[in-house]
Amino acid sequence: MQWKRATFVTGLVLCAAAPATAQDVARGQALADQCQACHTLTADEEPGPGPTLAGIAGAKAGTRPNFDYSDAFQAANARGVIWTDAALNRFLADPQGEVPRNKMAFPAITNDADRADIVAYLKTLR
Repeated sequence: MQWKRATFVTGLVLCAAAPATAQDVARGQALADQCQACHTLTADEEPGPGPTLAGIAGAKAGTRPNFDYSDAFQAANARGVIWTDAALNRFLADPQGEVPRNKMAFPAITNDADRADIVAYLKTLR
């Protein structure tokens, strides 16, 4: 019986020590403020130097309306890149690695939690 109690207590400690995995949309919105230097966040705004991010989550690469995409994003479209959570995460972590030779002057977001929160926020934009 003693080993069962020890196992239960160990399980509780491990669960309590586990990092939270839920994304924080409000934090993602604050982090995404930097994106507004080039991107709009609503579909009814004219795009800036970059396309609107409204509706980006789940969209095919290079298909946001009213934007003249670079050859790099047109190639990503031709490869069938879809902006899933995983693809957005990879792109934010390494823009040039995910879409080689793109013109976006953005180095990367190296923090995993920051990227997860930004992706959660991008999914709210319609």
